[in-house]
Amino acid sequence: MIKSLVNQFEVHDRRIFWVVASLLGCVIFSYLYFLGASISSVILRKHTEIEISASMSRISELETTYVELDKAITLARAHEDGFVDVAVPRYVALSDVRSTYTLREASRE
Repeated sequence: MIKSLVNQFEVHDRRIFWVVASLLGCVIFSYLYFLGASISSVILRKHTEIEISASMSRISELETTYVELDKAITLARAHEDGFVDVAVPRYVALSDVRSTYTLREASRE
C-alpha cells in the first residue's frame, strides 16, 4: 500500500513539476516580451521628441520669415504692385435678410 502511495505521489510530483515549469516559462517569456516592448517604446519616444524639436525649429524659422515679409508690406509697395485704392467702398448689410440668395433658391429657378 505504501508503494502505491509513493507511486501516486511521484506521478503527481511530475505533473506539478511540469505545470510549474510551464508557468515559469510563460512568466519568463512575458517578462522578456514586455521588457522589449518598453525599450522600443522609449526609443520611439526619443525619436519623436527629436522630430518635434526639429519641427518646432522649422516653424520658428517660418514665423520669423513671415514677420519679416509682413513688415515689408506697405501702401507704397501695394501701389507699386498695381493695387489701387477703392473710391467708394461697399459694405455688406446684415439688416436686409429677405434679399439674400442661396444655392437652393438658384437651383429652383
